[in-house]
Amino acid sequence: MLIFKASGVFNFAQGAMVLFAALSVARMAEVMPLWLAALLGVGVMVLLAIVIERLVLRPLVNQEGVVLLMATLGVSYFLDGFGQSGWGSDIYAINLGLAKAPEAEIEIRWPSGQTDKYSHVVANQFYLAREGDGLRPDPYVRARPRSP
Repeated sequence: MLIFKASGVFNFAQGAMVLFAALSVARMAEVMPLWLAALLGVGVMVLLAIVIERLVLRPLVNQEGVVLLMATLGVSYFLDGFGQSGWGSDIYAINLGLAKAPEAEIEIRWPSGQTDKYSHVVANQFYLAREGDGLRPDPYVRARPRSP
């Protein structure tokens, strides 16, 4: 939106630049910690933005809007192809450190003043809690089928 407001031209390359950054971070995260891959990804994108500005956009200053539009489309197609040829087109998994079956610790403070604490409570389940009786799966609620 900022580029459109400044130049009056919608930049079609913005999405491709985000895709290229995501591919860069995902691929680098396979061989280094995620924080370092994200930091290097920012550096890669800053360099890429400078190159695009100097080689493509700066020479087109004061050109017709359609010329700038076509240039951003060209940059978008180039980045899509360059990113896939450089980083591959496979699906990448980024380990964010979250458990496959997230667990929580729950503390219930009852109106009577009693406190019950439960640990290793699995997420996406229905539980029945009774004061002083513990926490157990709710027999009255059937699990909802997962949507496709």
